[in-house]
Amino acid sequence: MPVSDETRRTLVEREWLVTNGIGGFASGTITGETTRRYHGLLVAALPNPLGRMVMVTALDDGLAPADLRDFRVVGGIPTWRYERDGVAIVKRITMPHRQNTTVIEYTLDEGGPLELRLRPAFHFRSYEAAVSEPLHADYTWASDGPRFRVTAGGLPAVRFFLEGALQFEAREARREQLLFALEESRGYQARGDLWSPGTFVARLESGMPVAIMASTEDVEIVSAISAAEAFGGARERNRRMITLAPPAARDGDGIGAELLTAADQVIVEAGG
Repeated sequence: MPVSDETRRTLVEREWLVTNGIGGFASGTITGETTRRYHGLLVAALPNPLGRMVMVTALDDGLAPADLRDFRVVGGIPTWRYERDGVAIVKRITMPHRQNTTVIEYTLDEGGPLELRLRPAFHFRSYEAAVSEPLHADYTWASDGPRFRVTAGGLPAVRFFLEGALQFEAREARREQLLFALEESRGYQARGDLWSPGTFVARLESGMPVAIMASTEDVEIVSAISAAEAFGGARERNRRMITLAPPAARDGDGIGAELLTAADQVIVEAGG
């Protein structure tokens, strides 16, 4: 079913945010379009003097606004449901507390099986830097068994950890002159380039989710929990927070709990 211009505009204007409690975050529009310099799938809070850096700009999954049937934040976890031709896919995103790690999971909820192609895109830069800042000339993609890493400009590596039926197809490409619409409306530089090393190919089958964990943390830290444990931990932390809150905020389905969860997103325990 086609999406009207008004509906699409509304979806683009509405944004989601997930934070990690130490200054790092992931954010974007509900449609997946990147419209701000601050949007990114992994904006890591790195040690001084680096500070917040956009390390993973996007993960293009080919799921279109016309396929979006539902979006909601469940226990602090942004959750999308897409439907097309008898197939339903659920996507959700979280960040483990106090880790510069983003977990993206896809689950086939109805129909299938099917193949989903996920293309990561990068522009390592300060989250306040103009999107027109030139790309580093030395982006490198390397594999280490089931793990992958991206390096550039002498900055910390971004590591990718895969769960489920995922393979990687190498095909380096640049996406040039991407428009960041909200930056343009604010009068800032609004066009920039992204670099991509290739595509993750996911085989989605009923009861067998696939997940990608992108992180600047050490291998031992990220490997300590699974994607399912990361989502479970996020839900449990949110539940405990509400349990300890004043009575007005303890209704798990009420506005008090929603405000409490939203407020928790902007609390930062600063690091060095």
